[in-house]
Amino acid sequence: MVEALEKLAAEAPEYVRLFSGNDAFSVAPATGTCGVRHPRCDTWVVALTHWASLPGGAAAEKEGVVSKRAEVYVSGALHGDERVGPLATLSTLRLLALGARCHDDGGGEECDVVTPEVARWLHGLARRRILYATPATNALGYARRSRMENSLDPNRDFPIDTRSDSCLRSATARVVDALFRRHVFQVVVTFHGGMRAVAYEWGAPTYGRRRHQSLASPDEASQKETSEYLARAAGGFGRVPKYAVDRMNSIVYPVHGGMEDWAYAGSWDRDLEVNCRGIRSNYPNASLRAFAVLVETSDDKAGPPRDLGHEESVFSNKADGHVSRNVRLALAALEVVEPYVEWLGNGNKWAVGGAVAVDETYVRANCDGVVVDVLGERLFDDVSSWGLPGLASFVYGASLSRFSECGRLELVARARVDSRWAVAPRDARPRDTKPQTHLANVRTNPEWRMENNGRVVRGSLWWHSSPVVHRKKSHRRRSLLLFQGAVVSRDTIIIQPLYFFFFFFFLTSSSLSVIIGGGSLVRRCLRCATDDNKKKKKKKKMIILV
Repeated sequence: MVEALEKLAAEAPEYVRLFSGNDAFSVAPATGTCGVRHPRCDTWVVALTHWASLPGGAAAEKEGVVSKRAEVYVSGALHGDERVGPLATLSTLRLLALGARCHDDGGGEECDVVTPEVARWLHGLARRRILYATPATNALGYARRSRMENSLDPNRDFPIDTRSDSCLRSATARVVDALFRRHVFQVVVTFHGGMRAVAYEWGAPTYGRRRHQSLASPDEASQKETSEYLARAAGGFGRVPKYAVDRMNSIVYPVHGGMEDWAYAGSWDRDLEVNCRGIRSNYPNASLRAFAVLVETSDDKAGPPRDLGHEESVFSNKADGHVSRNVRLALAALEVVEPYVEWLGNGNKWAVGGAVAVDETYVRANCDGVVVDVLGERLFDDVSSWGLPGLASFVYGASLSRFSECGRLELVARARVDSRWAVAPRDARPRDTKPQTHLANVRTNPEWRMENNGRVVRGSLWWHSSPVVHRKKSHRRRSLLLFQGAVVSRDTIIIQPLYFFFFFFFLTSSSLSVIIGGGSLVRRCLRCATDDNKKKKKKKKMIILV
């Protein structure tokens, strides 16, 4: 695994940063040996985005750099014997980095499995998002093909709804904890195995002690709709159906100290908060408000290998295995984290991305200072297709022929999305609590502003494209004819002496109007001067010889 990550970092250095979470956060690795080349059991972290376009450029991955780029985290394996997640995470990283690089280069070997349209979409994702991933989160368990890190279960080791002496004991949990303290992850995907499901909050026993009796969270609307969106994006294959979707306490089972509950509520739910012995748990207010989704990838924890699928099928109409369909799911998580609007073509078609549902979209047209809104007509919204510009974008068009006479036309496409996520269910727990995730508030709450360690999240009701400006060439200004050093206008004709003879020779020739489109203009000027003389006006049209 480490060798594959090092190769990817070398192939796409403009996108991929690779570092040891244990070294970066001063966490002692788990006791044990994980390989020949890398015997120490480090949790390796991949950070993927287009670094040069961030403030700070190539050094932007360092702490303290202000960034509004949405952050997503993917965990490949909290349990080391569940093997689909690490492969899906690695394939996601590879396709995203090499696909984006392919778009930069305009072609190459890495384009064999992506079309130009998909490469363009991946390139857009890499410039809009920052993906942090730990393909083998539980490094020792992955090396030993074991669920545990020695005797500890990492997914029972987070400071949420558990005892103060039963959290942050494993190196796995400590590295993840340190990573989250430094970032603002809006979407978190944790891959597991042993069944097939996409599950959302709650998974804490406090809010559902008995299986199939789970209580709703304040973010029920956004979490349910987004989970269903991810399941549709993943799809099914062969005899394997689409993922079932439900709350963790209903479809899986409740657990104490689960990573998903911690990533969702560790910053704000005081009923579940735990102060681990010897380690402060006063998290930054912005850090633990993620939509954290648990993906149970397959009934067989190992796959099985014959059902893992092929990379080439990821961008086809249907995935062909557990790995390929979960690559689709991970890319969909990157897509949905934050809305955006972009133009397709020259200003009559646009895409609304990063949304589960579009409530309203239109073009705001500024025609010579007069502002008019034109509603869009939906052209394409198939979540399971990978066409223009990519996964799960809603494409709209509008007729702009009414603006054909505008001298200056400025167009901005605007959209309002997922407004249903602003309201919590009446029976949600904790009681009387509004939605708390960045995912819901960033598109429904214009007052939402969170910051942690230079990472900024802001809410907005409306999302808009960059402006497109069209300028029409004016036909009312003076028309000029350039002919062998001569300049002809409606008011004055200036002719150099050397061309005097040739000018009048061609003027009397009928071929002038065919060869030079301005011939009729010259004749019009001469006729105008004659008419003015007849009318004895003070201002005359003149022919001046220079």
